[in-house]
Amino acid sequence: MLQAGIRSLAADLGRRLAWPCRHFDARLHLFHRNPSTPAIANMADKFDPYREALVMEIETVWPAECRDWTPDKRADFEHRLHATASHATKLQYIRTHTGFCRRIVVTPDDLARLASTNVDAPSR
Repeated sequence: MLQAGIRSLAADLGRRLAWPCRHFDARLHLFHRNPSTPAIANMADKFDPYREALVMEIETVWPAECRDWTPDKRADFEHRLHATASHATKLQYIRTHTGFCRRIVVTPDDLARLASTNVDAPSR
């Protein structure tokens, strides 16, 4: 009974906003246009200067072949990778309360690109 009431309320709200609300997820309190589309898509984004200006956190997901790297080498690659985020193969922007978190999933292409550059490690 309660679910039916919530669905009719959501449909009524969708009509008032001239927005075709086909699905209301009561657990997440999210309106979806299409129930087959997840609320949060886990796919790579394009580089976005607007979101880039609002990046407050960075995150790097390393592949298994980098597991034995020293912390210094990993920090160097991570710094260079995020400095050239526009060239990253798998880039994601995750919304946070204060802005965005830039997540880069490191791919073999990224490793080859950074290994081929002759840029010295940045001084900190």
